[in-house]
Amino acid sequence: MERVYEKALPEERLFGILPNCGHAFCLGCIRQWRRSRDFEASIIKACPECRVTSSYYIPHKYWVTDADEKGKLIETFKARTG
Repeated sequence: MERVYEKALPEERLFGILPNCGHAFCLGCIRQWRRSRDFEASIIKACPECRVTSSYYIPHKYWVTDADEKGKLIETFKARTG
């Protein structure tokens, strides 16, 4: 979390929320992980920490830990992205 808030530009202070586990990462870090060619696709689509698969991540300015709040975030994201 500190790594995200230490970013110089406000638009860089975003988290990448994974919908299927409780982990969140710096948005730039999770994007870099997802673009990696060093591992199989099944590994890249998994959380770097717990290895639970999430087919997408949600860019968000807050680290959401409450289950209900995260559920609403996921619903909103899916509605926006179709």
